[in-house]
Amino acid sequence: MGIFTYILFIDFIFALNMAIRQLIHKDLRKYPENRLFSALCFASAVWSFGFWGIRIQTVPEQAHLFRIIGMIGTFAYLSLAQVLFCQVLGSIKKYIFPICAVTAFSYVICFFICQPGQVIYTLGTGGMTYSFAPSLWNNIYTIYCIVIACNLLATILYLRFASKLKRMRALASKLLFMIAIMAFGMILDTILPLFGFEAIPGSTIGQFVAMLALQNALNYANRSRITIDNMPSYVYTSFPKPVLVYDSKFTLQIQNDIAPQFFGLNKVEIQSFHIDELFDIDPDEVFDFSENYREIDTHCNANDMPCNLSISKIHDDYMDVIGHIVIVTDLTERMENIARLEHAIQEAENANQSKTIFLANMSHEIRTPMNAIIGFAELAGKKNTNKEIREYIDGIRLSSRNLLAIINDILDITKIESGKMEIIPADYYVADLLDDVSLIISQQAKQKGLSFFMKTDETIPTKMFGDKVRIRGVLINILNNAVKYTNEGSVTFETKVISRTDDNVKLGFIISDTGIGIREENMGNLFKSFERLDQQINYGVEGSGLGLSIAKGYVTLMGGEISVESVYGQGSTFTVKIDQKVIDPSPMHHRFTIDRVSENPEPAAQLVIRDTRVLLVDDNRVNLMVAKGLLASYGLTVDTASGGAEAIELCKKTHYPIVFLDQMMPGMNGIETMKRIRYIDDFYTGGNAGGRIVALTANAIRGTRQMLIDEGFDEYLGKPMNLKQVERVLVTYIPADKVHYEEPSAPEPEEEEVPEESGEAEETKYLTGHLPNLDVSIGLKNCGGKVKDFLSILKINYTYGEKNLKELEELLNRKDYENYTIKVHAMKSTTAGIGAMEVSTMARKQEEAGKQHDYAYIDANFEQLRTAYIAQLKQIREVLCHFGELDEAPVETDAPMLDQDMISNILLNIKNHLDSFDFAKIFDILDDVRKYRLSPQNQELFSQIASKMDNLDVDAVRALIEEQHSSSTSL
Repeated sequence: MGIFTYILFIDFIFALNMAIRQLIHKDLRKYPENRLFSALCFASAVWSFGFWGIRIQTVPEQAHLFRIIGMIGTFAYLSLAQVLFCQVLGSIKKYIFPICAVTAFSYVICFFICQPGQVIYTLGTGGMTYSFAPSLWNNIYTIYCIVIACNLLATILYLRFASKLKRMRALASKLLFMIAIMAFGMILDTILPLFGFEAIPGSTIGQFVAMLALQNALNYANRSRITIDNMPSYVYTSFPKPVLVYDSKFTLQIQNDIAPQFFGLNKVEIQSFHIDELFDIDPDEVFDFSENYREIDTHCNANDMPCNLSISKIHDDYMDVIGHIVIVTDLTERMENIARLEHAIQEAENANQSKTIFLANMSHEIRTPMNAIIGFAELAGKKNTNKEIREYIDGIRLSSRNLLAIINDILDITKIESGKMEIIPADYYVADLLDDVSLIISQQAKQKGLSFFMKTDETIPTKMFGDKVRIRGVLINILNNAVKYTNEGSVTFETKVISRTDDNVKLGFIISDTGIGIREENMGNLFKSFERLDQQINYGVEGSGLGLSIAKGYVTLMGGEISVESVYGQGSTFTVKIDQKVIDPSPMHHRFTIDRVSENPEPAAQLVIRDTRVLLVDDNRVNLMVAKGLLASYGLTVDTASGGAEAIELCKKTHYPIVFLDQMMPGMNGIETMKRIRYIDDFYTGGNAGGRIVALTANAIRGTRQMLIDEGFDEYLGKPMNLKQVERVLVTYIPADKVHYEEPSAPEPEEEEVPEESGEAEETKYLTGHLPNLDVSIGLKNCGGKVKDFLSILKINYTYGEKNLKELEELLNRKDYENYTIKVHAMKSTTAGIGAMEVSTMARKQEEAGKQHDYAYIDANFEQLRTAYIAQLKQIREVLCHFGELDEAPVETDAPMLDQDMISNILLNIKNHLDSFDFAKIFDILDDVRKYRLSPQNQELFSQIASKMDNLDVDAVRALIEEQHSSSTSL
């Protein structure tokens, strides 16, 4: 046997092995071309096996059998090659029928050329060989093989030069070698035997070599596919961002193709950089994280760019960390965008801040001369002038107050926009809130000839926790608009519970009107500042266009929502929803003032007590003067005492039918004083004819009344005093012959009738706007609803306010917490009486801390109380000056004197604020200076500065300061 015999056997074994491997490889056999190649390998094995069998035979008959096997493999191989090529080209569906026809014809040829006598077998030194006998079918077979080979060659050449895909052109180049090998082999055993030459198994060996070339081409095609095995490689190499793979020692092991371009280094240079040299990081810190992934922004030292590192851990089979994958993202563009955005935001904030400062300053500056105009108008109105002049004065006063209201609205909206508006929640009675709002709006509706309807849900809780002042402002703003833009018909104010839990309730306030309504296209501008809709129709309607904007701001700050529905020409409905905390869940049962007035419009009889002297005891001067005024309004003669010892001495001299005694006083408290009074005189031990001792206390906790009565008091009154409760006590304990009821006298007709109700409403609105830290409705209610009486109480509070605060500070400095608790108790009731609920709540917490010996809380929170109290006094002073109740702020005789160095610093600050146009700060400085004692010369200087600032004569103020500086330098 010759060498060809061994080669053919080896071909057979390898081809069979390749066929089997292709079939068992699950990732390869899912592609049709790989399955076809497996069949081709099997056909190659049959081809090689048949012609190997011929070489080892010695008998022609047996050699002929093996040739038949070989020819079957040959024709199968050639048919499968055509199908495989069409599959690779993607044209299998187009040529499947011609291929089937050719295949069928090939087996016809196979049948005839395998007949006996078609081949002459010769036994030679290298084994059995053969040559073709002259016949038609041998010639057809040879032509068939040449045609198939040429067809395959043409297909490959077309693929090599005409395909648009580089991958396909590369594949064709590899297949071209396959066809060349097969063609060379065919010459040796297909063409030469036609001419009588002995066949050399060239095509059999060539087809095997061609099969190997085809396998190489298919492997190339398989690598071009995305599989589970090669996907990481494709993702890694084609990823548009630098990818770096580090081992556990932070040494770079792999880098993708884009990394050198990003860093501006070649692959070798990047490899030489340690990670902390490439990036501005500490590897021990950055790579120490518990999760599988983290991101960090840092700086790339290689290209001086900001970048982001996305770091993922690499685990082995035992979940040990063996390295990290770092994906680098260029942040240059993002940082530039952020910088541009921050610049735009800063410009917008600066513009908004400039607008806010301008509005605030101008509002403050306009308000100062406006207050003077109102004050002069009030003074002029009190003079005996003729009717025409009084009408002019009333017009000035009304217009000035309207303008002042607009200015206050501007201040509110600037606070909201600048984020300086705060929500100050406190306990409040819902009935009081609704009563205040309905009373004000019902009067406005009545003056305009409108019907005002009020609907209240009976399940509304009695007491809640929230910012009553802000809610009141929201409701009045919306209701004011409803009245303002309704010419006929009605305004309806409904309050209901939308949802409720044990501790919270969502209240709904629904305001409906039959006014002009709102166009649909104007809805988007409804809550914008300074927006007035339908200017032509609403021409002549007063207002700044800020009311709804302020209402929207308040509701948003309180975490609520406001919505509106409107039909143009028919009316509008505003709905406000606000969550409130429930304090007293019992249902609110209340008959509102407007209901009572409609049922009984005639004024009730007034209680008058004659020839009766009572004693009032309270250590707080403010409480003492307020309560004295209240009791005196009933005709009582009121003696006062500021302490227990003084009260005992007065009771020794006079038998008072009632002693009103404060519970908490320094030194001798109310309970001890009551017991000593009863001890010294049997008149006060009780009985129908004896004197009664009534406790006054600001403690509103449950059980207080019973505790005081158990201690020996006859009755209990809360502070501030409730008029109905006071009248009940007076009627109960004053002898009946001294108690009278008088019908209110009819007002005497005046020559010129001035509507006082309108003035009261305007004054109430002014007080509400200028006392934002006070619930004016509570203060007015505690004063019988009269603005004049409320102003008197405010004046008393202001007159003694700073002294009371100073006494608190001294007690705190001495650590005298016992008397501090008593003193702050008095402040709690004093501030509650005027509606300063925020300060009153702070004082109550300080009092509770004192009773619980929590002195650390007192020390930590006193400054907050002091700041709020001083701010309250400042607002009260401004209001008192506006109403002519206070020309200049009183200065305590023990107030510190400002020396010349301090005067110089103050003048320098004023000049600096002049240069920066911060006029509001100058007014604040002037207000603060009034609290100190000044030399006559300095008093005159600051009076001139204040006068010039009121007229905004900035140059004159600057000249005064420079003149003062020159005189001080020359001295």
